[in-house]
Amino acid sequence: MMEKLKLVCQYAMTISVGILIGMSVEGIIYMDDIDFRWYHPLSILIAALLCALPTLLLLDGDRLSRKKYIVRIIIHFLLLFAVNMGIGALFRWYTTLGGAMFVAGDFIFVYAFVWIITTWMGEKDQKCINSALDDIRDSE
Repeated sequence: MMEKLKLVCQYAMTISVGILIGMSVEGIIYMDDIDFRWYHPLSILIAALLCALPTLLLLDGDRLSRKKYIVRIIIHFLLLFAVNMGIGALFRWYTTLGGAMFVAGDFIFVYAFVWIITTWMGEKDQKCINSALDDIRDSE
């Protein structure tokens, strides 16, 4: 249970960083037209936590067939997209169709960013574990 909580918190932090990068890009593009309200940092945290929770759907992926795992990833993507756009509408991240399209693009960027970071961290952990196992084998 603690491991799952740690994973959700790790994803929430990664998602928050991705959202902040996306907002920074938006700020650079739109400069003076960006409307940053006092509640936006709170909305980023809420979005990150709500988007991290469905990741629990993917945890038992090693026990599923490839086709079922891909279906879960698609469901995961669509669920997170709906959550993101809903929170965006609620907290007024966008008010026009163009703004909604930018938030959707930002979501796709963040989704890819989180997958890349997660894969990189998993490979890094795997190398550490393999190195430790090799050290144990060498000492025997």
